[in-house]
Formats: sequence, structure tokens, C-alpha cells
Amino acid sequence: PWILATGLWIYLIGFFYHFCGDISKDVQLKHQRPRELITSGMMAHSRNPNYFGEVFNYLGLAVLSTSWFCIPVFVAVWVQVFLPNMLGKEVSMARYEEWPAWRAKTGFLFPWLPSFLSDFGRNALSRLPRVD
Repeated sequence: PWILATGLWIYLIGFFYHFCGDISKDVQLKHQRPRELITSGMMAHSRNPNYFGEVFNYLGLAVLSTSWFCIPVFVAVWVQVFLPNMLGKEVSMARYEEWPAWRAKTGFLFPWLPSFLSDFGRNALSRLPRVD
């Protein structure tokens, strides 16, 4: 039971990041004129939140399969398909002047924890009701 719960949680985290990353990027690109580097929303902590989500989707499915053979297959596909796409995207985004600062405060694939915790503290905890 614990392995099923773990696999399901990993899959759900991946689904959240993949879906929200794609929706966030799609909405911003649809309404942003002129086009700029997207540095807010899901892109505030990871330069590739949709790929992060997809990696977690497949990892969750591998855990749910209870066969460890899936992990090396998954890693091989990820390195051959996802990694080249992400590296190409990095080259494309490097043309924006905001790139160096944004790159320094975001993770390539995984959300950059210091930035994530700082934003969480500033945005979520600052809105708690005050008790006088």
C-alpha cells in the first residue's frame, strides 16, 4: 500500500506541474505583447516546470508499476528526448536581457528551493490574518 500511495503522490505532483506549467505559459504567451521572457507563475522557480511535471508523471507510473526495470528505460528516454529539447529552449531564451538574472534564481528542471521558499514566505504567509 505505501508504494502505491508514493507512486500516486509522485504522479499527482507531476500532473500538477505539467498541467499548470503548460497552462501558465500558454495564457501568458497568448496575451503578452510584445513577447518577453516569462519569469512569473510556474516559471518563477523552474525554467522547465512542464518537463519537471512530465518527469514526475513517468516516475510516478514507474513506481506504480512496481517494476524497477521501468526506471532505466525512463531515464534513457528522458536523456534522449527531453534533455535536448530543454537545452535547445535554454539557447532560445538566452537572447532576452532578463535571462542571466532569471537563470540565477531558477532551477533548470527542479524548482529552485531557496527561491520557492522565499516566495512562499513572502506571498502565502504574509496573507495570514493578524491576531491582535
